[in-house]
Amino acid sequence: MGSGFVIIFWGIILAFFALVWLGLVALTILGWNKKKAWLKWCAGIPAVIMLLIGVTLGGFIASGILRSMNPKAVFKDTFGVPPAPVVADIKSDVYWFADTGSIYLRFKTTEDDFRKLKLKGLVERTMDKMKEEVPFEIGSKAPVWWTYEYRTDWIYLLRQGSYAKQNGFISETEYFAYDRKNQLAYYLFLGID
Repeated sequence: MGSGFVIIFWGIILAFFALVWLGLVALTILGWNKKKAWLKWCAGIPAVIMLLIGVTLGGFIASGILRSMNPKAVFKDTFGVPPAPVVADIKSDVYWFADTGSIYLRFKTTEDDFRKLKLKGLVERTMDKMKEEVPFEIGSKAPVWWTYEYRTDWIYLLRQGSYAKQNGFISETEYFAYDRKNQLAYYLFLGID
């Protein structure tokens, strides 16, 4: 399912929802003007309920977007714990739409704290194995601060596969790397359906 199809599909749903709501509001106003209590109540109550549903869904989507723009929140959502006091300079970039998603996360930390951050299914790999199994990043544009490299002195952890569905995608690649020299940790998640 492509992005264009998703936009059109949800646009049609939203347009239908808005038309029904506007019709109910018009009937409520008509009931007020014609002094027909049954009409204003029968149309007004569903109009108010639909408005509450729309505001709730809009608030839910807005809070998710705002949360994805907060690097500390992205860190907590990714690792299940808030950043430790030694974690500094957290940078994140999150993209989640239609049938693709990506999370780029970079932060400064100690090697001990890097190893304490457990992620389900990640297996340690050598630099050569990482190059062989993940030759390039597909379907996502890396942020300018993403300075990830293949180096022999780095630590690499990897999880990938089709039909993974750990984060809801059919094909997922996730890796976590640590640059010992600069004490920088790099986390990347790429998912596609």
